[in-house]
Amino acid sequence: TLTTRDTLRLMLYVVDDRAVCVAGYTDWDGTYRPLDGLAAHSAWEALHHALMETKFLKASHCLVVSNDAEVVNSIAPRIRLDLDIHENSTHWQAISLLSVLYGGHCTALLAESMPRTEETWKQFYSPLPV
Repeated sequence: TLTTRDTLRLMLYVVDDRAVCVAGYTDWDGTYRPLDGLAAHSAWEALHHALMETKFLKASHCLVVSNDAEVVNSIAPRIRLDLDIHENSTHWQAISLLSVLYGGHCTALLAESMPRTEETWKQFYSPLPV
């Protein structure tokens, strides 16, 4: 959950197959610490990249909060891997990495509103002024 200690939080916001993933960590004393860095790609690429960049934390739990139902449904209530996807796809890589790093200690929540992450998405994907 949002208040579980020693939890990596990945905030994944997706629009038209363009995604940003902003990471944060709730430490053992319950303090939430935003992490530097931002992954921006398709949903699965962003999630995989964020997991690779944060695995050094060795957090006990992982919570993925996303507006993308496909991602959430692949993770919650338990991690599921669609056997029809190609083994080298970023979907397969992200789900496999979640399984290895967090096993049964990972969940996902579907969010209808993610204003801060949406703002980050807009900043990243907005065209540069001419």
